[in-house]
Amino acid sequence: MDKAIPRLEKGIIQIYFGNGKGKTTAAIGQAIRALGQGLRIYMSQFLKPMDAFSGEMAIFEGFKDNFFFHRPNHSCFLENPLTDIEMEKEKSLILDEIASIRECFHRSLFDIFILDELLTALNLRMVEESHIIDLLKSKAEYVEIILTGLKSTPKISDMADLVTEMRLIKHPYQSGLKARQGIEY
Repeated sequence: MDKAIPRLEKGIIQIYFGNGKGKTTAAIGQAIRALGQGLRIYMSQFLKPMDAFSGEMAIFEGFKDNFFFHRPNHSCFLENPLTDIEMEKEKSLILDEIASIRECFHRSLFDIFILDELLTALNLRMVEESHIIDLLKSKAEYVEIILTGLKSTPKISDMADLVTEMRLIKHPYQSGLKARQGIEY
């Protein structure tokens, strides 16, 4: 891809975190709004298995020119404990993805970067806080970044312009309802 012209005059850092439902949904909603305005989106979903289908993937297929979707991990860490060797491999994949994102910053290929569950990868010690901070510092003025995950850190939250906590009050999972197609995935 050739270098593209940035479309946002000022990009900010947004964070959606917490144990409540809606973090990824909020990020995807932002992506839909941005696509409607002709912006280019890079979405990386960390800690979600490569082969798991989610409804938004079908919708985003129609926006291939302006939407790049990637899942850098090979396994679903949250559901299946990893061996030490598997954990090191996943850590390496995350660092490779961060390097790819940084390269995209420099080439002005995308306007918005959604780094879904990167904060959870941080909480699980799959990536160092310093790697995320360095990535955020390297973004161009016109690049928007959206981070999601279970918890943020004070340093990362301080760098953000918008921080929203999704707090769980009640969830149907607590009464035994399983994830539903079209609602949770």
